[in-house]
Amino acid sequence: MIELYATPTPNGQKVMIMLEEIGLAWQHIDVNIRTGEQFSAEHLKRSPNNKIPAIVDTEGPGGSYTMMESGAILIYLAEKTGDEYTIAGMAVYPWVKGYADRRIDKADHPRFMRWLEAMEARPAVRRNNTMTTEIRARMNKAAEGKPPVNIYDTKDNAERLAKATGS
Repeated sequence: MIELYATPTPNGQKVMIMLEEIGLAWQHIDVNIRTGEQFSAEHLKRSPNNKIPAIVDTEGPGGSYTMMESGAILIYLAEKTGDEYTIAGMAVYPWVKGYADRRIDKADHPRFMRWLEAMEARPAVRRNNTMTTEIRARMNKAAEGKPPVNIYDTKDNAERLAKATGS
């Protein structure tokens, strides 16, 4: 069980979303920052920097395990919940979704394909892919009639930067 000590600020919500996404049992324990509860002696034991969120994982390494700072909590939760969907998966997916352009044969890589299909079934990934298509179409339209730049040829980058900045 994860005990989340928080207020639903953006940092608190990050952890709430992650907990919902990964499906661990959890409960929200209110820390009302408007009334100064983050300065209570009890909360300072969990979060010595007097901030929210903080978690207590009752099934953590060695028993009860306390974490603070939203980014650290996200990494901890990702590491705790494994191989299917991790921060690494989120970071890698955009790079590998174009596997067909790299002549990767589906039949030769069944576990990769299973992982890729699981990623593509996620609502957040589907929304990303839809937005990506819309953004690329919008950018292609805006680029019509303009000369293309070879992004892999960097020899003219200093000149381009100087021209763009008026230096």
